[in-house]
Amino acid sequence: VATGRKHMVRAHFFYGNYDGKSSPPSFDLQFDGNLWATVETSSSKSYYYEVIYAPKRDNISVCVAQTSADQIPFISALVIREFEQGMYETDGTEDVLLLWKRKAFGSEDFV
Repeated sequence: VATGRKHMVRAHFFYGNYDGKSSPPSFDLQFDGNLWATVETSSSKSYYYEVIYAPKRDNISVCVAQTSADQIPFISALVIREFEQGMYETDGTEDVLLLWKRKAFGSEDFV
C-alpha cells in the first residue's frame, strides 16, 4: 500500500453457524495494532466495520483478537481500497474516519 495515501478498510462478518455450535462469538477487531471495534455477531445478521486512514507503513495489518476462551474469532471478507489523491482530505495523515452509520434518506432502495 502507498504510505500517506488514504485507504478504506472494510471488514465483514456473518456467523452463519459455521462451527455448528449455534453460539455467535464476540471478539475484538484491530487494525495496525489499534483497537477498532468489539464485534458482537448474531446468528442471522451480517455486520461490517469500515475505516478510512493513511497507513504509516507500506502494509496494513487487520487482526481479529480472541477475548473469550470458548469463542473463536472469524472474518468473512476483507476489502482494502486505495483512494485517489485528494479524496477524503483532512488536515493531515494522522486523521482516521470511522463509519458510524450509513442512511439513505428519502430512498426506498438499499444503499
